[in-house]
Amino acid sequence: SEAMKGQKAEQEYHVEQKKQKLREECSTLRSQLQAIQTERRKVRSFSNLEMSNKLREWYALEQDSARGRQLAFDEYQAIAMKINNHRRWLNLAQKWNVTNDCFHIWHRGPFGTIN
Repeated sequence: SEAMKGQKAEQEYHVEQKKQKLREECSTLRSQLQAIQTERRKVRSFSNLEMSNKLREWYALEQDSARGRQLAFDEYQAIAMKINNHRRWLNLAQKWNVTNDCFHIWHRGPFGTIN
């Protein structure tokens, strides 16, 4: 009976040791979990911040690109208008008769005179 009491006390001691070990492990795991959750929050907030920065950069780049496209289109339209204007002048100039402007021919009756 004394041996059984000793064995039982030893078993209780080992059970208490295991319980204490499990409590310590549980406490360690909780602190690790809390650290991981804190780190996740930091990463999420950093990711959100980084994402918003990337979006701002992309939006600025898109605006610059759109502005560049608009400037190029405006320049193209200006050049096209100049070309059309020069074509009209060329067509008009091809119809000019320079000799009529330099030498006015007038007539009275059947004979003409060059001035």
